[in-house]
Amino acid sequence: MARGGVVKEEVEREVVWRDCTRRGVGVERIERLKGGWRIRYGIGETKPLVSIVMPSKCQLTYLRPCVESIMSKTSYDRYELLLVVNEKRLRNAEVRQYLEGLSGGEGKVRLVVYPDEPFNYAKINNAAVREARGEVLALLNDDLEVITGDWLEEMVGHARAEVGAVGAMLYYPDGTIQHAGVILAERGIPDHRLRNVRKEEAAEGGYLWYEQNLSAVTAACVVMRKACFMEVGGFDESYAIDLNDIDLCLRLRQRGYLIVWTPFAEFYHYESVSKMADIAEQYGLWSEENSKFIKKWLPVFPLDPYYNPNLSFKPPYYKLSFPPRV
Repeated sequence: MARGGVVKEEVEREVVWRDCTRRGVGVERIERLKGGWRIRYGIGETKPLVSIVMPSKCQLTYLRPCVESIMSKTSYDRYELLLVVNEKRLRNAEVRQYLEGLSGGEGKVRLVVYPDEPFNYAKINNAAVREARGEVLALLNDDLEVITGDWLEEMVGHARAEVGAVGAMLYYPDGTIQHAGVILAERGIPDHRLRNVRKEEAAEGGYLWYEQNLSAVTAACVVMRKACFMEVGGFDESYAIDLNDIDLCLRLRQRGYLIVWTPFAEFYHYESVSKMADIAEQYGLWSEENSKFIKKWLPVFPLDPYYNPNLSFKPPYYKLSFPPRV
């Protein structure tokens, strides 16, 4: 590098470090980007207890690797794992033996049993949160596998006073993107941006490797302070199977909270394999909930403030719109 480039980089580094020191936050280079910086928010000397709330239909093919990856790879040590299961699952001897083995182990895993009744994701999570001991919640699907071991340090660090919820980067098993945040697309319909795009392709513009404020994130993996969750009354239980997470994010935004997405907490996600049958059976209910969501939120958020109006509403998004939308 020419001497002028070295000097410029040194000056930039000094300015960044001085500013971050003044603000009391850490900073480091993003190796994936030339000239990119990553803010590292501290979590205090006494780490807050995190309650990982995980509803499960106990398909052990997915639950076992999910739990194993959390317990073996998670570097954050102050957490409890609440496995939330329908009482009918305990009638299966293999499932019961596995769950009893987990809850009788190191004390990090607790079993929360709910009555045998129709599936309602919002209601299940609300009930489980009332059992949570932590001041921070991590709501997770049971079909995830941890990639980055410091995912909780990263997400808890972002769960600051002004932040309502923090989302993660989720990949399909083939490495394509499943979730990189949610945008409110055409007619206010929420959609996962960059779905099915390989991360190398999505990273060309650079924005994929920066933490960002967005309209919403998925509850397949979301971290938030329990106080925030309780302040807005938790999930709206009238959204039994879908959109309860997006509705929660938008209610948090109405209260003035930010919704943050970070690419530095990464997971594989098997895309709700454990509840797909329920959704197929309840398609009529899904359609009803979708209509209700649009009716409620389209007047409030006719445009997504975090998505450039010059860009197309055609998936995977982030291409110039033709003809222009504005």
